[in-house]
Amino acid sequence: MKVLIENFSKQLREAIGIGQKSELQNPKSEIKNVLITGLGGSGIGGTIVSEIVAAECPVPITVNKDYFIPAFVNENSLVIVSSYSGNTEETIQAMNAALKAKAKIVCVTSGGKIAEMAKQNNCDLILIPGGSPPRAALAYSLTQLFFILKKLQLVNTDFEKQLRNAADLLDAEEKNIWAEAMAVTELLHQKILVLYAADGYNGVATRFRQQLNENSKMLCWHHILPEMNHNELVGWASAYDHVAIVILRNESDYPRTQARI
Repeated sequence: MKVLIENFSKQLREAIGIGQKSELQNPKSEIKNVLITGLGGSGIGGTIVSEIVAAECPVPITVNKDYFIPAFVNENSLVIVSSYSGNTEETIQAMNAALKAKAKIVCVTSGGKIAEMAKQNNCDLILIPGGSPPRAALAYSLTQLFFILKKLQLVNTDFEKQLRNAADLLDAEEKNIWAEAMAVTELLHQKILVLYAADGYNGVATRFRQQLNENSKMLCWHHILPEMNHNELVGWASAYDHVAIVILRNESDYPRTQARI
């Protein structure tokens, strides 16, 4: 896992190359909504990307993590099916429902049943490298979502430049990142973690929680501000010595949310 984490920037660059070469069929009908369906390491990219493009995409994006799909899905829907293995049973069932609804379908996978279904039904298919745990393949799946939305003219942002800049920054700061991670680990060791972030970063907080669940084999929870201030905050009326709080902050957080933090 340490090696896979160190290769994240390399994976980002490789994913950009895959996205550039991908070809998508023009939708037969106007796209009026987007559904990204996938679970776990395959699905978290949908949550993150939907929040990043929320202020730009002119149609609503819904993230689905279930066997079933919403009733609004029809021929005017873009359904992005994300399953790293291609064999996630919930995602396979959701894709079958999207096929019945006659939605425009684009699949992102390394193979498996999803790839077979895509070929059989003439759906767009973006193949990404397999062989890793899904939680270690985020860069592959997340990057393709940006490409899909841009190629179907739902976003315009120069995300390729931003992703390359992110990869360069990770490489330049790798030693500092590891040192800071170890220092933070010393503070958090043997604690139950509670993660907080501003609305718009739910995907980032969820990703952190999932990594703790899968890599550290531990429970934790997260909540989003300002909603957390209207309920969970009262739970801190008592002290909990076995709990550590991690707040994911950003200078761009809304000033009133910063005050709440």
